[in-house]
Amino acid sequence: MKSKISIQSSFLLLLTFITISCSKNNDWVRNGLHGKIKSINEKYYAAENKFGAWTYGDSSSYGLIHSSFTNKGVYSGNEYYDKGRLFTKYIPKYKDGKLIEVCQYDQDGKLIVKTKMNQISAEVLETISFDQNGRIKSKSKACYKNNIFIGGEDAFFENGKLTGKRIGKTVNDSNGNIQSYLVVDEKGKEVSYKRFEYLEFDKMKNWIKSVTFSSRDSKKPDNLIIREIEYY
Repeated sequence: MKSKISIQSSFLLLLTFITISCSKNNDWVRNGLHGKIKSINEKYYAAENKFGAWTYGDSSSYGLIHSSFTNKGVYSGNEYYDKGRLFTKYIPKYKDGKLIEVCQYDQDGKLIVKTKMNQISAEVLETISFDQNGRIKSKSKACYKNNIFIGGEDAFFENGKLTGKRIGKTVNDSNGNIQSYLVVDEKGKEVSYKRFEYLEFDKMKNWIKSVTFSSRDSKKPDNLIIREIEYY
């Protein structure tokens, strides 16, 4: 697996791992997670169909996303690995129990992006991302319904000038798991589409095996994802 696959997922993951001050609205709930989860390892593989079922493909295409939570269900960071090597890390910063920023670092520990958070309401979160030189990279708005991420808008900048906009929308199942994620540009033209299917669940009803597709009609998944969940 190439690193760009994980990077493409990072914006979606970052926006779903957001805490609102209300105690019941923790990041476990926001991600459709059940039970007191300490950490999640999501391992990405090429998918192969063997004996009528999707299973591991080429192990050399392996990648991993590690997500961690406090015992109160508060998001405490993400680490992205490609073929066993760390290539980016997200560290959140809180003030008075509220998430105020998330810093992204490269494999050498150097800051590459700082994202400021502004919780407008329980349904809307606004963010502004800056590069290592303090220049605006993007402005985003994430939207929620019934405490679940349902989509958002992004505006991208270069040298202070707007270069493009993207609008994303999710379709979720009754458990809060994302079934599809569509991204279009400011003219409504489709930019990307991801479809998710969940194949196995653990005793707590958290999914532990899934496949992703890059089009509505694709019959072969791009990736098979295995989750390893650690509970408190």
